Amino acid sequence: MEPLLTTQLHEIVWLMDRHADRWLKDTYSISFAQFHVLIALQGAAPISQKGLAECLFYSDAAVSHMVKILPEYIAVTSPIGRTRILTLTPKGKAMVKSCALPLEKMFCKTIEKAGINLKNYRVETNKIRQILFKMQGNKK
Repeated sequence: MEPLLTTQLHEIVWLMDRHADRWLKDTYSISFAQFHVLIALQGAAPISQKGLAECLFYSDAAVSHMVKILPEYIAVTSPIGRTRILTLTPKGKAMVKSCALPLEKMFCKTIEKAGINLKNYRVETNKIRQILFKMQGNKK
C-alpha cells in the first residue's frame, strides 16, 4: 500500500523545515521559525503584532515570544495605545538579505534533484495554495 498523500505532504514539509532549520542554525545561529517571522515581517512591515500573527497563521502569543527573543532583529513601537507595531531593524534586514537567497537556492536544488521541473512545481503548488486559501476564506 502506498503512503497516504496527507502523511507524505506533512513529512516533506517537516523534512524541508528541519533541513532549513539545521542550515540556518549552523550558518546564521537562527532557527527556521525565527527566519520565517523575519521574512514575513520584511514583506508586511510596518505591521501590528496581531497582524503579523494573522499573516503567519501563528497565535499572537507565539509572535510575542519571537519578538522577545529577536530584539536585535525586530523593532517595536507602540504609537497607538497598546498596539505594538513591528518593523525590521537594520540588522534584521541584513539577516533576511543574507539568508533568503541561499535558502531559496537550497530548496530549489532539492526539488530539481528529485527530477521535478521547478517552474511546473511553482505553478502546480500555487494552484493548490489558492484552492486551500479559498476554502479557508482567505485571499492570499
